[in-house]
Amino acid sequence: MPAIELQNAGRRQLLEMFEWEKCRLVLKTAIPLFVNFECIALIGLVDIYLAGLIGPAAQASVGLGDQLLYLTTTVASGLSVATCAITARLFGAGRYARIRSSVCVSLTLGTVCGITAMLIGLIFAHRLLSMFSNDPEVIRLGSRYIQLCAPGSLPFVVSIIVSSIFRALGKSNYSTYLWLSTSALTIALSYILFFVRDLPLIGSNYLAGLLDALCVAWDIGAYVGLLIGLIVLQRQMKSLPGKVVKLTHFRRLGRLLILIGTAVIVAESSTFIADFLIYKMISSLPQATQLQAAWTIFMKVEETAAIMPLSAVSLALASLVGQWLGMRQQRQALNCMCNIGIAATISSALIGVLLIAAPQLLSFVSSCDATVAKGTEALLPLMPIFFPLLAIRLIAFSYLEGSGQTSFPLKLSLVGNLLKLAAVAVSCGVMEAGLSGIALGLVISRVYMAFSAIKHMLCRVRVQSCQSMSVSSSSSCDIFFCKDA
Repeated sequence: MPAIELQNAGRRQLLEMFEWEKCRLVLKTAIPLFVNFECIALIGLVDIYLAGLIGPAAQASVGLGDQLLYLTTTVASGLSVATCAITARLFGAGRYARIRSSVCVSLTLGTVCGITAMLIGLIFAHRLLSMFSNDPEVIRLGSRYIQLCAPGSLPFVVSIIVSSIFRALGKSNYSTYLWLSTSALTIALSYILFFVRDLPLIGSNYLAGLLDALCVAWDIGAYVGLLIGLIVLQRQMKSLPGKVVKLTHFRRLGRLLILIGTAVIVAESSTFIADFLIYKMISSLPQATQLQAAWTIFMKVEETAAIMPLSAVSLALASLVGQWLGMRQQRQALNCMCNIGIAATISSALIGVLLIAAPQLLSFVSSCDATVAKGTEALLPLMPIFFPLLAIRLIAFSYLEGSGQTSFPLKLSLVGNLLKLAAVAVSCGVMEAGLSGIALGLVISRVYMAFSAIKHMLCRVRVQSCQSMSVSSSSSCDIFFCKDA
């Protein structure tokens, strides 16, 4: 009997050491997020596939257009991280009344940002495309694509905020209703409008009319999905106790959202700007349009196979870290982050190997153009290197973002993107290495960011093991979460 009890005690100690229950909770929370992100990525893959039926110029224009549209919604990413961090800690601390204020402020800021993103797309589309491409056909198709997709920026931004609220409340599965409806309706309408050639949507310009179909499908799907998400959110808010708190709390929450979100916005913007500049560098190479199309395909594959699932795990971990810190469980949160990081790194490397070993899995986004196909084949073997490096950085950042500490991710993103651009410029401009030079620049940048993230988190682990957080060292943000409503 003592031996059995000793064995059970050892098993419990092992599970506690690896924070198995918390890791399982992270994965459980990440599954709905994974479905949500893959729904978004699938919309982009369908657009790339249908654009490939038109030609390389259409594929390049869709790739550039998507990047510009995402750039206008980087503010949503910052607000999403800030909303999740604040709301999750309020939820973990049991401050339900202030959750209502956080939701109201976040949705208001999200609506303002969405309208701004829509106006930027409508007004500056042609000017922005002209900066990153020298092909008149790419500029013409891409600017039209951005302008017609711009109305969908408003519901897209607000939908991101709504999803972050569900995530902070531990209801990630609710956001699945939003994104499943958005993707299903968008993809269905894309195929219907694209292949039904006699619709009045298609005017005198045949190629532009085909891209019009993809844009209109996206706009309709985005608004319908947001409507469903808001209905579910309203029901969730009614189930929370308490009323909206004082106006002073609105102002304080607004300042916290901006303070936490600004660093994320700058970091996300630097990444998108760096990608745009890479498109610009490619435009100066021979067969630029085909190489831009190949680069677009590679980015979509990486987005679908690595960025989206890793982002799902990262955001799930960030929201739960916020709740655990609200309950004063710092050590458990750190241990869980380390275990999730190891598992994500190994899994992402295996996914990269699988995609190389089974290239037929990528036939969906292949191109009929020989130059585009050759360029894509030259980039894809790097996936087993790119994916785990990306995993290390995203998981490390998730802990910092969950605790509302976004200054280090900001600095690292800025330095990493500058390093990437410098390496790409030297490789392409001086060494004339083409897409291989771009790949080299990405490897250098991601190795630096991954190891810097590991070094920073190891320092945090050492500090955490030596001392516990005291009330006197709490930030103003912590005090806000702990004060009585």
